[in-house]
Amino acid sequence: TGGLVTSCPKTPTAASVCRLSVLPCSVSGSFIATPGMKAVQEKVTQATTPLASLPYLDQVGKKMKETRWLAQQYATELVAAHPQCRQWIDANVQRCGYIARVEKCAESPVKEGYRNKCEFAIGINPETRRLTVGFKLDPRSGSSEVGPVDHLLHVPASMKHVVKLLEAWLRGERFAHHDAQRQEGQWTSAVVRTTRPDGHGKSQTMLLLSFHSQGVPPMEVMALKSRVRGFFERGEGAQCGVTSLYFSEKGAQGQGAPELLLGDECVTETLLGTVHLAISPRAYFCINTAGAEVLVEAIATMAGLHRNMTLLDICCGTGTLGICMASRVGQVLGVDSLPSAIEEAQRNALANRLSNCQFFMGQAEDMVGIMVQAAKGEEIVAIVDPPRTGLPEKAIRLLRRTRVTKIVFIASDPKGYLKNFVDLGRASNATFVGDPFMPTAIQAVDLFPHTTHYMTLIQMVRTPQSTFTNPAPADRKSVV
Repeated sequence: TGGLVTSCPKTPTAASVCRLSVLPCSVSGSFIATPGMKAVQEKVTQATTPLASLPYLDQVGKKMKETRWLAQQYATELVAAHPQCRQWIDANVQRCGYIARVEKCAESPVKEGYRNKCEFAIGINPETRRLTVGFKLDPRSGSSEVGPVDHLLHVPASMKHVVKLLEAWLRGERFAHHDAQRQEGQWTSAVVRTTRPDGHGKSQTMLLLSFHSQGVPPMEVMALKSRVRGFFERGEGAQCGVTSLYFSEKGAQGQGAPELLLGDECVTETLLGTVHLAISPRAYFCINTAGAEVLVEAIATMAGLHRNMTLLDICCGTGTLGICMASRVGQVLGVDSLPSAIEEAQRNALANRLSNCQFFMGQAEDMVGIMVQAAKGEEIVAIVDPPRTGLPEKAIRLLRRTRVTKIVFIASDPKGYLKNFVDLGRASNATFVGDPFMPTAIQAVDLFPHTTHYMTLIQMVRTPQSTFTNPAPADRKSVV
């Protein structure tokens, strides 16, 4: 259960503090925690894994229910915007129950300890009043109250080990946690990233510590960085096996770039057995590695990959999706607005010896036309993985104008993307030129067991406007 153990004596070393979280502390072998600590643990659970008390199949059932609601809402809003498609939608509802075929939720292969990255807050436990490395009790507030993570199902044991040793060391340091409300203290967060074991059973661990240095003399910050390195290189922290140690300093000019104190610049993860991806401290990478492989295969199936296809990876980030599918298509063209992401995508494509990948830096709405002009494939399929704000309308209008035949839309919060879905399916008009993209398959992919979050894939196929102006029974089948 973790947390405060009331019947054990105070222990002075990092290793002994770590052992307290895993050893029984009573004659009967049971764990003992105060009512206050249990309340703290419950708040952490509710903030991070609110479905943890449900059997996994019930969690999946809840997410499937939401997916079916999405399909119904999609139909309602699309008919309101495109009345001519009502008969087409009605035919689909008669055939498969919804506007599109709703596939079974793709489950995460790993249900516990699946997170490969966690950003832990460094704050104070309201029950013990001690510095704690864990998760905020209320992530939306500016409070520095933090609870432990030992009891959480989604955090792997290796991360919990790093957290406990780090926490014990920080408690022995003179610098306190940063309190944003009082503008006091220094330590703000610890990001831990791990990889799966390689063929030799070795995994990699990256740790990024963030420190608010305002008011701390530069010489003291330098001495602190030396102590941090010494702890993880030669001290008790060495048992964590940290292969990349970073320190990020926040001062009057804002958050500084991560500074490498020890080890390698990146950790390397392998997907699908053959794709090797170098991951830097600030890079985005799916937090569920085994789940990412399920996601890639689900997208590949919806896209219908073949060698005469050009795949547009829109909002590609570091290029993971396109790189993973590059060997199955003729060409991959990716775009993202973040220069560092495009640099990593290019490096990873080169490291995997992929000559058919090209990545562009820019806004999707400015680059889609250029990418389509550069496409060499007989068929062009777009993977769209936008931020939570969705795709700008200009980008959707451009996609409508192109010869893209199919879209696989990846939605982290599908309710927030409904306007995008509707705009892609509106009747052809002066604003939205080109035949609409109509949904043919919808599938939830559960990358986040024990949480309310999941990804939703929507397969959209270019459908001639004449299908709706001269309606006939819909007989199009999903390629899923």
